[in-house]
Amino acid sequence: MDENKKSTKRFLVIYSIAIFVFAVALILIASLSQMRINREADEIQARLTNAEILAADKQTRLDAVMTENSRLNEQIKKLEAEKETLRTENDTLTSAKDTDAKRIAAYQKLAEMINYKRLGKTRSLKNAIEAFEAGKYPDCLNVADLEIYNSIK
Repeated sequence: MDENKKSTKRFLVIYSIAIFVFAVALILIASLSQMRINREADEIQARLTNAEILAADKQTRLDAVMTENSRLNEQIKKLEAEKETLRTENDTLTSAKDTDAKRIAAYQKLAEMINYKRLGKTRSLKNAIEAFEAGKYPDCLNVADLEIYNSIK
């Protein structure tokens, strides 16, 4: 029995060593798995942080673009109002220019008729008066010059 006890004792020692080695192996595998999981978790956290930074940066840029867009829209409205004002002023000045051009032409024709009258060219004066009337130039004369025109006529 001694031999049997030694054999059993040996078996138990080998069995205990095997269980111990197996337990150590399991602990090492679990430790390595935990380290890998922690490393992946850190990488995911870093990516999440980067994504949050990018999102915040995009939001900041979006806010800046929206502010710039609002400012530009206000500037467009101001410029359109100024454009309309300038268009109205241009129309007024164009109308005044046309009126002045017609008035200058009326006074030139009046001066021409005065010359015809002074030189005694009645036929030329009559043609000039007809052209003056057809061009509606009498409406352009002031009261004093209209009296001169009527005296020539």
